[in-house]
Amino acid sequence: QKPAAAYPAEKQSLLAQIGAAKLCLKLNRQQEALNLYEAAKNSAIPHLDWEQTIEAGIRTAKAALSPGQSQGPSNPKLVPALENTRTKGQGA
Repeated sequence: QKPAAAYPAEKQSLLAQIGAAKLCLKLNRQQEALNLYEAAKNSAIPHLDWEQTIEAGIRTAKAALSPGQSQGPSNPKLVPALENTRTKGQGA
């Protein structure tokens, strides 16, 4: 997000926004992903070659935000494993 803000007229900043949005989707941060995809869509930088990717990302983020969708981690086994690691590291 910082490169996009620092270089708003550069194509690389648009690509950084799209990349950050993809990561947000993988991390179950759908609202943040949607914000990034919409910012990319509304960018003044010409992006016809990325329009399909941006639109697909917006659809995916909106679908994930719709009611009935889980907002929890995509891999539920990951969270308890991390918590067990933290507990052991704290001497508990």
